[in-house]
Amino acid sequence: MANLAESKGDCNPGALAGATEVKVENFWEWFDSNVKRQAGASRIIEAVLSCDPEDRVLFLETLLDQIRPCWPKSFNIDVMEEAGWWADSATTPERKAYMLACYRRLSRTDKESFLTYITGRAAA
Repeated sequence: MANLAESKGDCNPGALAGATEVKVENFWEWFDSNVKRQAGASRIIEAVLSCDPEDRVLFLETLLDQIRPCWPKSFNIDVMEEAGWWADSATTPERKAYMLACYRRLSRTDKESFLTYITGRAAA
């Protein structure tokens, strides 16, 4: 679709009317979607703020526990792809906890190889 702002007076006005209508419909679809998302987010914020201050963090942690991906899941894909998917979906505390737990369980040789890989130099 041509950029309507760049249109010149010698164009077919009927064609422009249809293009403008499509742009307006797309705008309202986008606007409605954002309004609905904003309303949903506002309801969550209102729910959090209506909790006793002592319960707010527990409420949010409970929500996160229900929507997070949990343990890595097997999708019959390459193990590095699966690990990458899980790491993308995990929270920062989960990534830190699993990274440290996995590192602690590596053999000394694997730890040295890992440190060499992530630092780009020989392990101390």
